[in-house]
Amino acid sequence: MNYLGLALVFFGLFFLAYSEMTKNKVNMYNKKIIQRSLIKEEQFLKFQRVLMIVNSIGMIIFGFIVLLYNLRDLYVVAYPFLFHMINYSIIPISRRKQA
Repeated sequence: MNYLGLALVFFGLFFLAYSEMTKNKVNMYNKKIIQRSLIKEEQFLKFQRVLMIVNSIGMIIFGFIVLLYNLRDLYVVAYPFLFHMINYSIIPISRRKQA
């Protein structure tokens, strides 16, 4: 049994619950950026919530893939990089949608 894959599934479920609990708050990645920009906060929160749900479902699916195929540790470490890239892409995408 691959414990890192199981940890990814657990953290994905935890992040899904966290996204539901904090659906009306700007997450820690974007607090400073949202204060300095002209993005409408209501639209930003909706888009942030969708991305948080996509991110957590992706983490759960990737964890199951790691469990099923018993992938090496290098592949497990690759998902947090993708996780942060999705979180940092929210600002340019929301600016483009607003324009």
